Amino acid sequence: MSKRDKSELAGRIAMASAQVLTQSFDLDPIKISTSGLNPSVNPSIIKTPSGYLMVARSSRLRCYDDVDYIENSAKIDDINYIYTLDNAFKVITSSALDERLLRDAGFCIKHCMSDTRLFYWQDKLWGIGAAAQLQGQKEVVKQVLFCIEKNVVVDAISLDSPTGFSLEKNWTPIVQDGVLNLIYSFSPLNLIKIEGRTAVVQGSLRKITNHDARGGTQLIEYQGGYLGLVHQAPNMWNGRRSYTHSFVWFTKDLELLEISEPFYLQRKGLEFAAGICQDEGGIIVSYGVADRACRVLRIPDRVIERYLTI
Repeated sequence: MSKRDKSELAGRIAMASAQVLTQSFDLDPIKISTSGLNPSVNPSIIKTPSGYLMVARSSRLRCYDDVDYIENSAKIDDINYIYTLDNAFKVITSSALDERLLRDAGFCIKHCMSDTRLFYWQDKLWGIGAAAQLQGQKEVVKQVLFCIEKNVVVDAISLDSPTGFSLEKNWTPIVQDGVLNLIYSFSPLNLIKIEGRTAVVQGSLRKITNHDARGGTQLIEYQGGYLGLVHQAPNMWNGRRSYTHSFVWFTKDLELLEISEPFYLQRKGLEFAAGICQDEGGIIVSYGVADRACRVLRIPDRVIERYLTI
C-alpha cells in the first residue's frame, strides 16, 4: 500500500470512528481574540498566578477548506504574539514577540518561530519551536529552544537532529526535577536530555519506521504521572487534510504507559493542539482550528478517564 493510499484509508477510518470531544461530551470551546492582520494558529497556553500566558503565530498564509493556502496579498510576514489572559480567557495584553536574536548569524531564520510550545524551566519562560534556516543553498528546519524575557528572545539554543533529518518539528518538552527532557518520538519512544547547551539522546536511539504519533502539547504533571496530547500524522479524506489527537500517559519515570484511541477536539478536519495546563477537575488545552483560529477547551477528568486507564 502506498503512503497516499495509507493516508486515505486512515482518513476514512478516522472520519467514521473518531469521536469529537465537544459533541460527545457536551463541551464548549472558547474563542480567543488574537492580534494581527493575518489569522492566528497553533496557540500554546500555560498557567500563571493571575491567569494564563499564550503564544500564537499570526500566519501570512490563510487556509481554505483544510487544504489550500493563499498568501496574504499585503505580504505581511509571520509574527508570534504573546498574550496575557485572565481566568475567563479574556485577552488583557498582547505584544509581538521580539525575535531579532534569531535573525543573527548562527540562526538566520527565514520567518518567525513556528509551532512554539511554552514552558517554565529554571524559573524562566522558555519556548521550543521550529525554525527554517538556510545553510548554503539548502533549507533545513531545526528545533530551537529560546528564553523569553519581557516579550524579547534573550537566549536561544539550536538543536541538531539526532537522526540527521533536515526537517525537525514537534519535539515535546517535559521538565522533571529541574531537568529539561524532550520527547523526540513516541512510537518508538526516544528521549533527549538537555545538558548545558547540548541535546543528548538518552539510551540507544531507536529506529523510527512508523512515526505516526507526533508531538502536540507539553507534558504536565497529572494524577501521579505526566499527561499530554499528541497528534497523528496527517490523513486525507476527500482531498482534505485531517488531524486526530490522542492522550499520552507517562509514569513519573517517563515510561510511556498508554497512547489513547484518536479523537477530534472540535470538528472533523484540521486541528492542532499545542498547549496544556492543569485545571480544577481536569485540564485546559489550547489548539488551532483550520489553521486560522485559536481556541481553548476545558476537558474534565471524566473525559480523560474515558480514554486512558488511570
